Amino acid sequence: VELRGIKTGLEKDVASSVTTLKTNFRGFVDLTGEQLGEIGKTMTVMSAMGVSNSESADMFGNLTKTLGHAEPEARRIMTNFTATAEALGRPPQEMVSDFNKAQPILARFGKKSEKIFKDAATQATLLNMDVSKVISLGESMDTFEGAAKAAQAFNVAIGQPFLSAQALLAAESPADKLQLVADAYKRAGRPELGPRMIRGLAS
Repeated sequence: VELRGIKTGLEKDVASSVTTLKTNFRGFVDLTGEQLGEIGKTMTVMSAMGVSNSESADMFGNLTKTLGHAEPEARRIMTNFTATAEALGRPPQEMVSDFNKAQPILARFGKKSEKIFKDAATQATLLNMDVSKVISLGESMDTFEGAAKAAQAFNVAIGQPFLSAQALLAAESPADKLQLVADAYKRAGRPELGPRMIRGLAS
């Protein structure tokens, strides 16, 4: 009887996840009943780790409709996100929410966006910063004017031209751009790059 109760409770949780998916994701009509069940299970597992069903549903929509992933791949990425969050010591809900909020920027990276985001999350953890701040800072260096401003601010603070605007502009991802800044900081013989210096570049 106890096991039956556990099974019934799990089925209710999965059904609740599927209901949220249908509410938040208009593309659910393209999914089969089996696919809805599988994504419902994935969302239920994520819910047990603190991720709201609405955030999971939004993430699934972003992965499939915006970034072009097939349903099984989208589920794999969602599961991996919670594992990455735990490895970085960040709440899974925060990671998923940040990923969803960053879609206007990440969308241009297509199917690379998962790696781009995870790299940014790793940098953010090392620098004790919000992931969204790392991503928006990287975006601010995607124009020559923005890259030149950041390089100038860095070089003035250091006192020597260690950072190239051209290199910042050429770097593909936000994490790559921050890595260039960190490498330049080390070449200048300074301590490890910290959030205060990063905030200076963004000002």
